Amino acid sequence: MYFLHNAEMFPSGYPDLGPVGTIKVVALFCKATLELLCFIKTVPAIILTNDWFTGLVPAYSKTGQFGDTFKGTTFFHICHNLEQSYEGRLYPDPREGNLENVYRLPSHYLIDPYGKRCLNPSRCAIMLSDQWGTVSKSYRKDLQESSGLANILNNHPYVKIFF
Repeated sequence: MYFLHNAEMFPSGYPDLGPVGTIKVVALFCKATLELLCFIKTVPAIILTNDWFTGLVPAYSKTGQFGDTFKGTTFFHICHNLEQSYEGRLYPDPREGNLENVYRLPSHYLIDPYGKRCLNPSRCAIMLSDQWGTVSKSYRKDLQESSGLANILNNHPYVKIFF
């Protein structure tokens, strides 16, 4: 177990930093996780992510930000809670733009071009993970039928139902 610590960036669990501060913390945490694996020279066969705070981990690997290091790694995302209030949705001020300069990924991974403009790390996790799962079969069914991310859960080519 490794402890990632930076009092400025991680002042508490789920700090209220607003959209810009929150996406900075999420981006840092997700990149730091992959960087730590590189530092300790460990390339796992599977990386398991859980909920929105880890949502950018597969994206940073699959967009080449770590070269080919994790090319053989499977990314599995657990959709533990996809309630709209817990997907990690961030609503930046329109004057701030889409904050792509902060998270440094193609914006369509976080922003649904057909929905209300918001950054959604859960969207990114589902789109770029190799597989996803839920805490139960009934919750999986609920998500596929009524989640705001149902179109991705049901139709995105990376998604393979795993339970």
